[in-house]
Amino acid sequence: MAARPSRSSGGDNTSGFADMEVRRKALEAFYGGPVWQANRDNDNVLLLKPVGPDFDLDQRAPVGAGGDGPGFVAVHTHNLKAPADAAFLRFFRTEMEPVLQAAGINVLAPMATEASANTFPRLPVRENLPSFVWFARFPDAAAYDRALGDLARNPDWTKAEARLGGG
Repeated sequence: MAARPSRSSGGDNTSGFADMEVRRKALEAFYGGPVWQANRDNDNVLLLKPVGPDFDLDQRAPVGAGGDGPGFVAVHTHNLKAPADAAFLRFFRTEMEPVLQAAGINVLAPMATEASANTFPRLPVRENLPSFVWFARFPDAAAYDRALGDLARNPDWTKAEARLGGG
């Protein structure tokens, strides 16, 4: 890829890129390549930006580094009535995240939709859909299912989800 996402580059880390022009160039390189052409699937795209202080793409493992075994990353999307502002982020950190942690879910990357114009129209982005997205890693499907079951049985989670106001 033509650009390495960076928080320390002086940019705002929009969607993991230093700026929207760097994003456009990197996407041109990726989506014009043979891997994407053979496996394309891009009809449900949100333009996201990191909103948590712990999300730093510079801290990721090097390409090709071994991990700690099998597992998968789950992505949860909450559609909101309004963009995720500071009050929403406080609500997530103080009311939702502790309930997730109690169920054994550690949020890896909280993200929210980015309001910037899409600088790469070949990749259609859903616009005007304020969303909050979080990622979590699980060792296997059974652990994921257990965590979701624990959440479903937790009245604090039900109350917190109801406050989201979206879908």
